[in-house]
Amino acid sequence: MKSLSITALCLLCLVPLSGFSATQPHAVIVVEDAQRDLGEVIQGTVLELMFAVENQGDDVLEISVRPTCGCTVVDFDSSIAAHQTGAIKALIDTKSFSGPISKSILVKTNDPARPTLNLLARAMVTQIIEVLPRPLVRVQAELGQATHSTVTIVPALSNSFEITSIEAGPDWLEADIRRLSAQERLPGKGETQYELDLRISELAPPGFVEAKVIVKTDHPDAPEIAVKVVGVITST
Repeated sequence: MKSLSITALCLLCLVPLSGFSATQPHAVIVVEDAQRDLGEVIQGTVLELMFAVENQGDDVLEISVRPTCGCTVVDFDSSIAAHQTGAIKALIDTKSFSGPISKSILVKTNDPARPTLNLLARAMVTQIIEVLPRPLVRVQAELGQATHSTVTIVPALSNSFEITSIEAGPDWLEADIRRLSAQERLPGKGETQYELDLRISELAPPGFVEAKVIVKTDHPDAPEIAVKVVGVITST
């Protein structure tokens, strides 16, 4: 029995030790406050974001970033040494948004435990000037038939704005603006109210149509308002 134990011990000593090698050094990404709630902001505000990126590993951290629509990454450290901290800087321009928004940045890394990481920013964008019922007009007409729709432009936060001009295109879309009288105004929406009349002329081509009207104002924080027109022109 004693000789068998000695033989077994000798055989164990012959087993290769490759399976017991020390763990290889690697990068470890840590981003505190990776999800931000920016609260309520006024439409047109450019939000500046800075995420501190820490490498708690023993190897160089390599990252690449890809923002979602409406978020622009202006700078980031693509390589961060072991036990050092870098940064990702981004901007969100809120001029085209209203209501709750959520923007993210996808971070790809060489951290084996976290090959991808999402940085998230949320905000509630308050409009300065509203388009009612909404800044999207849907139309449907037969080829050669004219049609028109109206929207109302009202202040959301302030009465101190005037519409200075409008730009419509292409040539089959005509737009007119007029200021509403006291009797025509929507109740509770302030004294500065306009009606935007949108006319699809007989020149509209068949099929899906899409156009935009740019309404320009003298408000410094809302110099332009976009009203989209989409629809289908059917041919008989």
